[in-house]
Amino acid sequence: MTSMVVFWFVLIPLVSYLVPTKIFKSTKPIKESVIGLTIFYALMTFMIYEHSDFLQLMLISFVVNILILFFIQLDKKVNKEVVG
Repeated sequence: MTSMVVFWFVLIPLVSYLVPTKIFKSTKPIKESVIGLTIFYALMTFMIYEHSDFLQLMLISFVVNILILFFIQLDKKVNKEVVG
């Protein structure tokens, strides 16, 4: 159970944020992260829809991960205004 929580709540948002920013050097990494997360969760829903416990955890993590990405973007915007 612990590994599942770490996967859904730590690894997935970390990868979804770092891939567009560090690997692809995207100019709009948050937009690409949200699109990537949505596609990923849509595919995962079809794969585990019969396991209701996993599905509930996954849907909760989707909302939490979108909020995490929103707060990362908000933090970057505030830091740019303070510095620049």
